Amino acid sequence: DVSAQRMTIDKDGNVGIGTASPDHLLHINNASAATASLKFTNSTTGEAGSDGSFIGLDGDDSNLGLTLWNYEEGGIRFGTNNSEVITILSDGKVGIGTTAPYGQMHASDASGGNLILSREDATITDTETLGILYFGGLDDGGASYGLGAHIKAAAAEDWNEATAEGTDLEFGTTPIGSSSTLPSMKLDGSSRISLSNNDSGTSNTVFGK
Repeated sequence: DVSAQRMTIDKDGNVGIGTASPDHLLHINNASAATASLKFTNSTTGEAGSDGSFIGLDGDDSNLGLTLWNYEEGGIRFGTNNSEVITILSDGKVGIGTTAPYGQMHASDASGGNLILSREDATITDTETLGILYFGGLDDGGASYGLGAHIKAAAAEDWNEATAEGTDLEFGTTPIGSSSTLPSMKLDGSSRISLSNNDSGTSNTVFGK
């Protein structure tokens, strides 16, 4: 209906799109969407502890997904359900579960922070990689990245949920004069440690039963 009201500017300067009663400087309402509204505010007191601009995604102000911009610190803060969950400070440090990250990436939780690397595969077979943590740096005058070491988790058998999930942990390093990262130590599920990832034959060292 081209004659239907689409936008309202009230006497307080609030702009409403999809609503005739805007309650924010910009209030967008989409009644057909799962989330009823998108709101932007700019307030020194703010909502959910904001001291800058605020973006909310939900029709219920008590259960807002939000993004906060902090003018005083120059960082970006993300949250959900009126609680801050991710912080990016002006120096680039990222905090998950903490507003004061100590390093470039800092995950924190009351029961201990954790980082999960997982394989999204319904069928995991022997030797398939579950996740790899790489360590590297710029080389060739900053033209490209070199990988100097890694920690890799790999299946040690065909996985069957709750009955067979054997996993080995491999540590890889790069020999002097080389540019290839090679396995240097492996820890298996029986607490055996093999150097050079070599468990049989000659020129190997294995600790454990």
